[in-house]
Amino acid sequence: MLTFFPAFIRYVIWGFEFLLFPPLCLAGIGIVVSLILAIIKQNPFSNPEVRGNTLRIMIAQTFIFALTVSIAVLGFVDQTNYHGPNERALNLEMALAAASAVLSIYWVLRMKGYRWYAASLSLAQLLILAGANIVAGMSLTGRWL
Repeated sequence: MLTFFPAFIRYVIWGFEFLLFPPLCLAGIGIVVSLILAIIKQNPFSNPEVRGNTLRIMIAQTFIFALTVSIAVLGFVDQTNYHGPNERALNLEMALAAASAVLSIYWVLRMKGYRWYAASLSLAQLLILAGANIVAGMSLTGRWL
């Protein structure tokens, strides 16, 4: 248990570092520009309902991110004693990614009048989660880049 927190922090950093690679970097720049333009055009923070919904989706997606990284740390497959990928942890990681996508779609559909803002924020959250899923996939399969 003493190695959980250093490994957790390391995987979080690696997940964010994946956003610096060109395909994800270019997508991230486009999403951030879209989010900024949506905030300027729609002014979503003037509506208290939108503020509350934004806070709830941010907390939910942060929780899913932390769970994904925790599963990666706890289900780590050691390369020196390799017996195959950790199938249960991989399935749980995929279920969390699907739950995050479904939650984002539901939130975008619910935000009438602010869907551009909601879609941009959801895509930003899903992109960050994609970095965590890449690192988690490597940790759970034992195949590192």
